[in-house]
Amino acid sequence: MAKRVEPISLVIVLSLGVLLFFQNCEDVDFSTTTESTKIETFDQNNQINLNEDVDPVSTEEPTINVECEEGKHFGVWLDSDNDGSIDGEQFLGSIVPFNGNTTAVKNYNYYSASAHPLVGPAPAGFDSKVFFYEGKDGLALNFFFNIDEGGSADNRVNWDIEVIGNDKKDRVLLSDDNGEIDLVETTNFGHIYEARFHYWENTDGGIIGPFVGDDFLIKINVLNSGDIQNATFFSANNHNFSLKDKNNQVSSFIIGFLEYRKCN
Repeated sequence: MAKRVEPISLVIVLSLGVLLFFQNCEDVDFSTTTESTKIETFDQNNQINLNEDVDPVSTEEPTINVECEEGKHFGVWLDSDNDGSIDGEQFLGSIVPFNGNTTAVKNYNYYSASAHPLVGPAPAGFDSKVFFYEGKDGLALNFFFNIDEGGSADNRVNWDIEVIGNDKKDRVLLSDDNGEIDLVETTNFGHIYEARFHYWENTDGGIIGPFVGDDFLIKINVLNSGDIQNATFFSANNHNFSLKDKNNQVSSFIIGFLEYRKCN
């Protein structure tokens, strides 16, 4: 099962680093406190630490010259020690959702026991792909592995997923294949899901959502990846991040809301 925490506030506030390389942006609800980065973290006992000093290097986005992306921005951290905490972990950077005019399920375009997304990254053999999609029914987390009629001949991927906050509005919107993602527990703070995938020359994956507002945290505990060779979190602005750790292993990861960015 995914590890639990007892949060006081679930909104992750980053105050320095993640906006340094965006131009012509007006930031909303995003303030600087000191030269040290202030961030909400969880310690080894899963107790919350408010406004703890964190090495600014770990929360600094790579230098990329891009235009301001208006809308919701989310932060992605590795969780290489699988403790459910971002304390001391690598901050990969901020991502923005893909957008479309249909529902998340229709966008996943499930047929032939596989994903064929209309908007978002294309499936690829031996790859794990994760992204947010925002459509007619709101914001949803999408993920899938491998490709239809190719790639891995036989593989298993096991994840535990914990959603903290979100007013418990999230649920399994789609399981590829049916029954491979289950909501197994409702806690005082959110939902815990088990995702157990087994596929043969097709995709497995799914959609969880909707995610409403900014008061939520998503923790993905990667238990097993089998023959997955590449794992990537995709952003609509092509600012994508590898989900592999320093040992080139597929890492667990954590997602939190950063800000709503308004561009001039």
